[in-house]
Amino acid sequence: MFGIRKALKGDTTQLKQTLKNFGIGGPAVSREQLIASAFQDALREGCEFATTEGSRDGGFSNDREICLEWPQEIKTVREALTSVGMTQEVREMEVGMNRAAEMASQSARDIFVAAVMRLTLHRATDMIRSHDPEACTGYLRETCYWDMDRAMTPIVSHSLDRCKVAHLWEKFIGVYNKLPLVRHINFDLKKWCVGRSIRGLLRLCARKERGIRADPMQAASDAVKQVFKAGFWGASAVGSLGRGPEVISRGGGEAEIEDVWSDPPPMPSGGN
Repeated sequence: MFGIRKALKGDTTQLKQTLKNFGIGGPAVSREQLIASAFQDALREGCEFATTEGSRDGGFSNDREICLEWPQEIKTVREALTSVGMTQEVREMEVGMNRAAEMASQSARDIFVAAVMRLTLHRATDMIRSHDPEACTGYLRETCYWDMDRAMTPIVSHSLDRCKVAHLWEKFIGVYNKLPLVRHINFDLKKWCVGRSIRGLLRLCARKERGIRADPMQAASDAVKQVFKAGFWGASAVGSLGRGPEVISRGGGEAEIEDVWSDPPPMPSGGN
């Protein structure tokens, strides 16, 4: 299985052209060019971390922040099903949803690579000026979300069938809608799983980005180590800017990560 770093190394023509666009490779490299190169490298490291971690066995199910648990939008269905002795089936469905997300994660690799190669000097500079500790991840969300949606939907759909989640969901809805005094449910579980899978990968990217900003020396890239260290910015210490996901409390007292990206970004004009 080729990682993002190997994929980028293999396409040397495209990489050289990107560096040429930044003016890198000549007799001198400006501060702006170094910044652009560093942000590309940070994106690569974040994307490689996300696709590797997300696609491994337990990558989603064992991660508290991105685990696909029963959708809050239909929590009344879960409560009703467990009350009639279907707790085990509910758990099987949650396991299957996470496995579907893990199986689809590698499909984001090429999409991430293309987004990294499209990064411009102007956009990299905007990331800096935003003082956003998840600026790189925000760029990926904006440029990759709908491509990831198209790439991951058929894989998630197939995985849900393979893991018998689709069958369980039909069974659950059939049981629930027959209960007295309940409002019938019409919920697109596949769409929800795809959206949460994308969100999970982006949260992994953000985790890596925050780690690099907090400790640039952990990065593999020399450019990242130089640009992301506090001294490069003077008073604007990179690791101390912005805020991350807030921890909030549910009714039962259980802490969870706030879904700061609960809605997808606007679809590009033309639907592309």
